Amino acid sequence: MGFSTRNTSSMDPQEREVPAVWRGIGFLLVIITPLMGYAVAQLLVDANKVQRWVAIPPELVAQGKNPDLYILIIVTVVIALLIYIVLTLFTFLLLSIFSPSRYGPQDVPPTAYRGKRYKR
Repeated sequence: MGFSTRNTSSMDPQEREVPAVWRGIGFLLVIITPLMGYAVAQLLVDANKVQRWVAIPPELVAQGKNPDLYILIIVTVVIALLIYIVLTLFTFLLLSIFSPSRYGPQDVPPTAYRGKRYKR
């Protein structure tokens, strides 16, 4: 049912800590993901001006230097979320392939309980 039998309070504090390399990679991804989203959004908005894939409503056109500001913000957030989802799925795939088995060779496989249902 999802309860872990691993006791983290008795573990060595260094075992519980995430290595510095992974924290650094995570920090870089936090910075790089929105930048990649902005770059792709800029390319998509510029290509949309030429190709006319999607009609831009006049309410999203901003006044000032950059009339595409609101459109860029919306597309940047969507692209950054898509990049995050792709990276998460890639990480999940790698962990499912290369992580060790949940049960060791001396573990007993879980059995289903076949007794009466407990009434509250």
